Amino acid sequence: EQWVAKTLKNSSNENPHARNEVSYVCELNQKTLAAVAGIFRRYREARQLGGRYERLQKEEISEDPYYEPKPFKRTQVMIIPFCQYFLDFHSYERVIQAINQARRNAQDLITDLKVEKLERENAGVPTEKDWSITVNGASLHPEYNTSPEVLDELEKQGQIDEDQRKRIERKNLARQSPYPTLILEVQAAPKEEDLPESTVAKLSSVEELGEAVKKLESIFAMSSALHKRSGSDNIFYDAIGRIVGIEELLPANPIGITQGWVIENDPMYDSNLATWTTSNLKNVDSAFEFLFTNLSMHKYVPPTAKSKKEKNYKASTRSYLILPKFVSSSATSLEKFADDVRGIINAIDGLSERVSISVLHPEHTNVENQSPSPVVVIQWYEETE
Repeated sequence: EQWVAKTLKNSSNENPHARNEVSYVCELNQKTLAAVAGIFRRYREARQLGGRYERLQKEEISEDPYYEPKPFKRTQVMIIPFCQYFLDFHSYERVIQAINQARRNAQDLITDLKVEKLERENAGVPTEKDWSITVNGASLHPEYNTSPEVLDELEKQGQIDEDQRKRIERKNLARQSPYPTLILEVQAAPKEEDLPESTVAKLSSVEELGEAVKKLESIFAMSSALHKRSGSDNIFYDAIGRIVGIEELLPANPIGITQGWVIENDPMYDSNLATWTTSNLKNVDSAFEFLFTNLSMHKYVPPTAKSKKEKNYKASTRSYLILPKFVSSSATSLEKFADDVRGIINAIDGLSERVSISVLHPEHTNVENQSPSPVVVIQWYEETE
């Protein structure tokens, strides 16, 4: 806190952090995976803070139509002093960049929240104007630095001159905090009006193709959701049941149905090694937090330079994370989510050799993986003698 106060004092009056309310939190976890889960927890809490402010502003508007909503901005400094793996700058930065990339990719996921919004729009239900809530993170570290080799190469290519090089070096010094630190900034404001047609017309063909793919995914997800809620595939017998009052008795708990399906259909299922966890989460940051919290329950320590030798592994604990309300209508989105989890796992030394991630989903392209509810499977491997 003293370091931040001194840094802001020495900066210009235009420093954005000098105008915001700044709070400080300390991540107490020593284990790497638990620290990653803690980072996602702070992202989730920051987004919830923006959501609460949005609701309060909408209440003000409902009471006073002439009320002009005010934008919201808060900064939180998250210090991570006890995680040994993060004391190395390159290890820390690699994990933070993987987390940031995963969160950017997650904006394209077709979550149940998005499907529910589409359903309301298609049903003609009046909805309030959405707000834009963004949470961004920037890393600080005692050894923060841009590699001199990178600067030399950029200078040779003519991309930077000597003055720009000095500015980069000053920026590096400014980000050398006493401990590994993550600056989180949450902003909430009413969404701007749609762009004019002249601006939209300037979009590149690549961007247009990307938007078309997203729309198609949304349509397919919507179709899947409506199909699931229409009952069984046999419309004739469904109609008879409605007419004569016959009801099909099914287990009320989808978790129990999924567990039974996995036991019968997963060739790697072993009752002695299997664990089950479920959550009704709907938010992406919550999903990442939930998954890495489960990963952190396994005792994993990144290998040191001395211990980096080739080893043999055998299958160990197999955890089934059932997420019935996350991306239940889009197997593609669940696979994308799993890919982002793998990206973070690959950023942690040696972890990809010890754990693998796979998915099961009602809409999976492989019939053998079409489980009743979405499931993320965590397979751990242990060393053999």
